Amino acid sequence: MPIKTPVCDQFGIEKPIFLAGMGGVAYANICAAVSEAGGYGTLGMAAATPEEIRAEMRAVRAKTRKPFGVDLLAAQPETIDRAIDIIIEEGASSFIAGLGVPHSVIEKC
Repeated sequence: MPIKTPVCDQFGIEKPIFLAGMGGVAYANICAAVSEAGGYGTLGMAAATPEEIRAEMRAVRAKTRKPFGVDLLAAQPETIDRAIDIIIEEGASSFIAGLGVPHSVIEKC
């Protein structure tokens, strides 16, 4: 029997399974695999530059059209605005920040 919960509808996924955005582990291949399998993939981009974020997001999109998110863990003040612009431009369905989100980011969303 398939498990379907309200969170599935909220995130546009088939199964209530979420990949944690683990920096150094959750790159494009696993993120796309989780999304493609019906869960919610999350890129772990904590230490990535904005250009690296764009490249990983495009690599995910080359493998799936399903929803995924990007986790920056901590918002790096020197690159957060550019990183958020890229996350929006490249079509992630969520942005995850475990250690706070600057006010400028909230205004963009």
